Order: sequence, then C-alpha cells, then structure tokens
Amino acid sequence: MTSLSARLSYDFVKREIEKTGYILLSTEYINGKQKLKLECPNGHEYINCYRNFIYSGNRCATCVNISLNERYSHSYDHVKNKIEEVEGYKLISDSYVNSNEKLEIRCPNGHLFFMPYKRFVNCDNRCPYCQNKKVMFDDVVNAFESQDFYLLSKDSDYKANTTKLAFVCNQHSELGIQHIDYAHVKRGQGCFLCYKEKISGENSILWKGGVSSKNNLIRGSMEYRRWRTEVFKRDVYTCQCCGNSISDKLQVHHIDNFAEHAEKRLIHDNGITLCGYCHNPMHRNSFHYIYGTRNNNSIQLQEYIHNVITGIVVPIHILEGGYKIINIDNLYNK
Repeated sequence: MTSLSARLSYDFVKREIEKTGYILLSTEYINGKQKLKLECPNGHEYINCYRNFIYSGNRCATCVNISLNERYSHSYDHVKNKIEEVEGYKLISDSYVNSNEKLEIRCPNGHLFFMPYKRFVNCDNRCPYCQNKKVMFDDVVNAFESQDFYLLSKDSDYKANTTKLAFVCNQHSELGIQHIDYAHVKRGQGCFLCYKEKISGENSILWKGGVSSKNNLIRGSMEYRRWRTEVFKRDVYTCQCCGNSISDKLQVHHIDNFAEHAEKRLIHDNGITLCGYCHNPMHRNSFHYIYGTRNNNSIQLQEYIHNVITGIVVPIHILEGGYKIINIDNLYNK
C-alpha cells in the first residue's frame, strides 16, 4: 500500500478555522506548528498555530481577558459590601477601578494593608501582618493536638505562624518526623498520609463503589502483564493499524472491551497491539476517541483500521506531518 501524506491543505485548514467564527489571515499553511495570523469574531488579531487552535482550544487572549475583567467588574458599593461581609474587615480606599487594583483595607486587628479585590475574595490569608503574628505557644500545641499530632518543637523554635515546626503524626508514626507551620495546621493540613486518606477511596468525590480499585488490581497483576507481553510479541511490537513500532507508544487494546467482557480480559485473541495515537481517547481520531470506551467490538476495530488505511480517518500523528503509514499488508488484522 502506498504512503499516506499527512500534510493538510491550506483550504482545509482555512475551512476548519472559519467554522468557529474565526478568520485565517495568513496566506499559506505549512504544518500544525506554524504560527498563523488569525482574527477572532470580535475583530482582534493574534497569532496561534493550527494544532493549539483545534486540539487545545486556544482562542483569542484579548477576549479571554475581557471576560475575566467583566467577571470582576463591580461597583464601588458592591466591592465595599463584599469586603466588609468578612467579619471585622473595612475598606479604606474611596474608589474602585478594577479587580487588579490594590485597595487599602483594615483588618479586625487594626492593621492597614493593600490587596487587589480579586485576591481578597479568593484567599483565606488576607492580612499579611496577622498571618505572621505569633500566638501563644499553648495555642500552637493545642492546634497540633487537635489534628492528633505530637509537637516536637519547643517554644523557643516558634518564631511566627509561618515557622516550620517538627511533629510526629500519631496515626502514621512510620513516616517519622514531619514539618509544617502553624498557619497550615489551622487550615486542617499536616500529615501527608492523613491528607491522602481524606481524598482517597470512599472520601473521594470520584468514588464509584470501588470499581476502579478492582480493575487496577487486575491490570497490575502478573497474569495481566504476561498477557500484554505475549500480545506484543505476537504482533512483533508493531501497531496493527498504522505500523508504528516505537515501543514506549505501544498499548494493548481489548477488542471486546475490558469492562463488559470480564471473561475475555486475558484471552490472547481478544488483544491487539495499537500505538497510543491510534488507541488513546486523549488523541483526536484515535479508536477510543471515535468509538468511546464502552461496548467496543471487532466490527468497530475492523472499520477503524480500514478507515485509517484508506485515509477516511487520519490519526493525529499522521495529521500533523510527523508520521506516514507503512506497508501493513503483512500485519495482524482482526
């Protein structure tokens, strides 16, 4: 089979860009990394490459900045009310221009400091003087004990709220001595493993009943790794779609997919070698990008390989000019 050229035509690139309402001002196109001159729907001219425009979604920076400024574009009274809603804080400045302008503010302890409105509403540590102000060492000890930490540092070691103090977590003493400052302990931070437990397993917002853990155990098992290696060997460490043989890009695809066909997960004939560009759903025009990751089957695979060979579907590594399909007449084909 003859090689398939990866270069896109100028007319194709122009058409794809103008579908989004943008105008291509450059008069020639070389490859996906070439800097092109574009005009956004609001008339702003800027430079971007086709790859970032199409695949990364990079758009007009001027429009993005205008949108962010509008988000924080408020009246003086609105800003004053928002700042003074935080107990004890008072706005001293008598005007407001935008969210990046530094405003003079007084904290509950009477300290005067300057801070942009955007930062004030998006952070917990507002007054820089209070953040570093020392408290009684007994309060520091109590804060560590409330997190079940044993504080090793002494009163003489504590200089400010941001001073790193030595402690041992009573729940994870195997980690030995750790260090953290009082300000972070007050925010509920501290031991690495305690934090990991708070966001892992059933505590994670992505928890789905432990399904992922079971699947990861299977994929990490010796049997699964042996099955994967045997499929690679059978396919001569070569992508059975485009002929890519770069070892660190190769993956094994389940023809009848992993989730719905547990009985076929370790059957050799249910595996086929594909490169990441032809397989990974993160890459445009890959198998899983087109067909998803559920209810996959051999008909979809045959259709995908045929479409890549005939040029109906062009994976990203071919599309961007860095790779050409090799002669695949002798490659394994389901």
